[in-house]
Amino acid sequence: AYNILEVIQNKSKAGDAVVLVGDFNAGADSLTVSQLTSSLTRCYSGWKFHGIDHVLTNFHARRVVHSANLGGHGSDHDALSITFKLGPK
Repeated sequence: AYNILEVIQNKSKAGDAVVLVGDFNAGADSLTVSQLTSSLTRCYSGWKFHGIDHVLTNFHARRVVHSANLGGHGSDHDALSITFKLGPK
């Protein structure tokens, strides 16, 4: 988690929208996700394996317009769909 946050800090500029999506092999209550959410907002998580697939951003979750879990459909992970409204606040 520390390395991911360090890359975000070093590569993003003020005003950039950062969206981090993936299989973290860590549930919402894990140390990894806890460390990530110290700087990012967890907007959505999957359900399989106690929610190890996550969508995190550097902006407020109220910018989420729509989110859905599309299920596994041949994968052992959830397919997550999320739409954000970006632009002026």
